Amino acid sequence: MSIPPNIKDTFLMSEDEVIEKVISYLRKKKYIVETANKGFAHGVDVIAYNPITASHFYIECKGNIKNNYAVKQQFTSLQIAHHFDVQLGQLCQVIHRYRNERNTQFGMASPHTLRIQNRIDAVRTALKRLPIELIWVEPKKVWIEKP
Repeated sequence: MSIPPNIKDTFLMSEDEVIEKVISYLRKKKYIVETANKGFAHGVDVIAYNPITASHFYIECKGNIKNNYAVKQQFTSLQIAHHFDVQLGQLCQVIHRYRNERNTQFGMASPHTLRIQNRIDAVRTALKRLPIELIWVEPKKVWIEKP
């Protein structure tokens, strides 16, 4: 399904807002959040530990607007594609770095909008070959799915 490039997203969420929603979701699931890199901090955006399974969850997050701006203007479709590509590249580096840890999870967290979903659908077959979970974020809901 192709989404017109000029479609308006139904909601806007910065990367920091996505991180906050993911952290809240993980805490409800009894994870211990070890790292939350907001703003322009380097490194994995969220690292959480599950004491029940003794596993880590490494998550790269992206939003559909810039962080810390008074005017909320959604990214263009080209920016969405670029940010997704960067997010996937960063996560692949994390997978490579932590691939030998046992019971490790890797996730990509993004706002659940048609434009981002369309971008993921374009590469879904390739994503299925990676140990990645998709974390969808909406203003009042967060959920995880396999590609």
